[in-house]
Parts: sequence; C-alpha cells; structure tokens
Amino acid sequence: MRQCHSVGEYGLTSFGAILEWVRTHRGATDDGAIVSIDEFIDLIRQFLVAVDVDEAWYISRSPGLVTVISDGGFNSARHHYVVHGYFEGRRPFPAEDARPAPPAWTIVSRMVPVLVIGGQLQVRLTKQTLRGIAAQMVRCVVVDENWYLETYPGIKAAIANGSVTSATAHFRENGYFESCLPKDMQVDEAWYRERYPDVVQRIADGVFDSPQHHFRWQGYSQGRLPHAISGLRSGRWSVA
Repeated sequence: MRQCHSVGEYGLTSFGAILEWVRTHRGATDDGAIVSIDEFIDLIRQFLVAVDVDEAWYISRSPGLVTVISDGGFNSARHHYVVHGYFEGRRPFPAEDARPAPPAWTIVSRMVPVLVIGGQLQVRLTKQTLRGIAAQMVRCVVVDENWYLETYPGIKAAIANGSVTSATAHFRENGYFESCLPKDMQVDEAWYRERYPDVVQRIADGVFDSPQHHFRWQGYSQGRLPHAISGLRSGRWSVA
C-alpha cells in the first residue's frame, strides 16, 4: 500500500495556533469568533494534511485524476483529497482498512452553527466546538509510538504506571492539545529559513541548533509549517 508522507505534503497545525487564530479574528469574543465558510474549510484542511492517503487506491477510484495530476492541476492524490476530495465525500483509503478515517464532512459541518450574515455563509466557532472537532479529526493521525515516547518521556512513565494506555491514546486525548507532535516531521531547512527569517537569527544566536530543532520545540506550537504543503495557505495559521 502506497502512502504519501513526503516532504511537501505531510503536516499538522497545532491546536494552540488554531485557538490563537480564532482569538485574534476580527470581531472575536472571549468564547470564539464568527468566520466565513471558506475559513472554516481551510481550518479543516489543517487536519487533513496529516491523513494517510493510499495514492494508488485513491486514483483507481477516480481514473480521471491521473490526467489532472499529470497536467499539473494537483501534485498528488493527497493534494486532491485535501483540497476537494474530502469535501466531496471521498475516502483516503479503502473502508476495510484498519486505520480510522476522518469523520465525514457531512458530520463535521453539522458540528457548527451556520449563519447567513450580509448574504454570506458564516460559521460560529467556540472554543468548545473547536476542541470537539479537533478531537474527532486527530483520531485519524498516525502516531510514531517509539519516537513519541522517546521525545516525551513523561508519557512513557505514565504508561508504565497505567495512567495512559499508549502513545496514540495520549496524543488523541491530550497530546495534540498540549502541542505534542505525533511524529518527527521532516523540516525543509532551506524553505524554513526563507519563510521564517527570524529563526535564522535565533539559530545564529545559539538559541536553537537548526530549523528542525526550532520547529520541534517552538515552531510547531506557534503554527509554523515544516515545509510548503500542497493545499494549505501557509501564512494564515502562524502566530509568530
């Protein structure tokens, strides 16, 4: 089974960065904000880029995608899934696959009140609603158990004493909301330096060893991306 986990595709935006985006949104209140439907869809894409997509299977279900991808319309099946496929009701892999798939868009879209303001569709996002959506979406994120336990040794101790069942369970229930990474995401160091010039100075000052080091321990929680990701607007979510 082919899975797309290459640099330029896989990513995940931290919950803290999403909350900060809502907090600073125009017209935001202490409880949340009203955003456009396009902004809400963009928010959902922040989770979709962490979904494993079976490229060969996905394309076999829509043969016309081969032409679209070869013509440059999309970089990959994953790219299509993130931008359109999920919202069209497509699955990222076969139904018999043991991995959990994201909840259907028809379910997620019903989790938020939709308003019509000035003739435009708007969505009311509260902190509670955001957490509920995030909890559903991160269930499909694959966690590198060994890396997670090595990176966050406190979780390993918690498993040993029985308070946590696994790295995956911790990430889904608490880790994501505490800015833990599910795996060691590769950083495109040249892209990262160009995209975030302030990091270059912090590395020169000796605060961080490299772009990879910065991303793991600060950049991710700030909403920075490890590399350019197909289907995402990289500037919207960074709070740095």
